[in-house]
Amino acid sequence: MVEGAFGYASYGTILCGPIGAIDTGYQFGQLALKMLERFNAKELKARAQGMVYLCIEHWKEPVKQTLPFLLDSYQTGLDTGDLEWAGISALGCTLHSWFSGKNLADLRQESAAFSIRLTQLKQTVLVNQIAVFQQAISTLLESSAASSFAADWLGRLARTIAAVLHGSAGG
Repeated sequence: MVEGAFGYASYGTILCGPIGAIDTGYQFGQLALKMLERFNAKELKARAQGMVYLCIEHWKEPVKQTLPFLLDSYQTGLDTGDLEWAGISALGCTLHSWFSGKNLADLRQESAAFSIRLTQLKQTVLVNQIAVFQQAISTLLESSAASSFAADWLGRLARTIAAVLHGSAGG
């Protein structure tokens, strides 16, 4: 029965997105969250809660309000071994922080921490997706005269990630 929480969250996502039935989709998202709470389904929390706060909640509530829940989904995924949804929640947190107008210098640090941790967990696809936002952040933060600094920063990040992947850095 509790497995239905992710099904409800997924259906709510489809309703809110391609179908455009935002009110009904939002209700399915709320149902998914209630099921997680009622059954204390920690093993499904990263997946179902992450889906709700990444794909549904922002249709009805300010995107900034999703951030603590996406961080919680990230941590829950790490704690329970749901590394896929830990990574998706980290990406969602980066996206929603960007869209909510978070300070770019802070977001650069936060996204770098996500990238390093996800690299350790071999979540390469999600690291690459976060890297797109890291490049945009660096471009916005750095003037054209300082573009070599941005390239250097990204180079250092890439070397750190490569070192972690090859086991020469502590984790």
